[in-house]
Amino acid sequence: MNDDGDHPDEYDDEDEWVVQEAMLAALDAPGEWPARSSARTGPVTVVDIDRVDDCAIVLAVTEGNTKLFEQTTLYRFVFERTPDGWSWHGGSGCGGEDDPLDDRARWVPGQPHLIESASGWSRWEGRNGRQRRLYEIQLLCGPDVARVEIVRGAVTRVADVATGPGWLVVAWTDAAPTVVAFDGGGRQLEVLSPQSHEQTRARRRRWGGQPSSPEKWRRTP
Repeated sequence: MNDDGDHPDEYDDEDEWVVQEAMLAALDAPGEWPARSSARTGPVTVVDIDRVDDCAIVLAVTEGNTKLFEQTTLYRFVFERTPDGWSWHGGSGCGGEDDPLDDRARWVPGQPHLIESASGWSRWEGRNGRQRRLYEIQLLCGPDVARVEIVRGAVTRVADVATGPGWLVVAWTDAAPTVVAFDGGGRQLEVLSPQSHEQTRARRRRWGGQPSSPEKWRRTP
């Protein structure tokens, strides 16, 4: 993810085109997100989509050890709805030895129920020369989390994470949202305030990077 907001105009690699096509298909498919199963759906498994106004961020996991993908990678791509369909506006991916689809199962007691694994923003020139900017965080929900409410002003997105890989992407354009996690009985487990998002972003800028494995994730103050 590029915290400076700059992205290439297009991807030249076949693997990233495959990811983009899978994400476009998910954007136009019926159904609700996040994914309710951790099972793979093919070379690219979309795990969550978040929409704000005419923009969307798609989070997906690729398989590893194949001709296209050397390792499992968590990708996030940014799209904008235009009169001609979805327009792609960049993205990034982070891969490693561990499969992101199994990360929730590696959660250990004492870790946060909502783990902020990445954050950043994207910037592009939209229609009519209008500058667009979209902020985001990527969250991994602990196994006790059954429901997450993402409160963006008067609009609340309710995400059912009782089953599935537990990955969420949260996007916003202006004021950062409040994110609240609940267990299956409706008990509040954790709250991420708008201030916590800014603290996490500032801390990662000081570190010059961001955590890439569950062992390195940190609790948001």
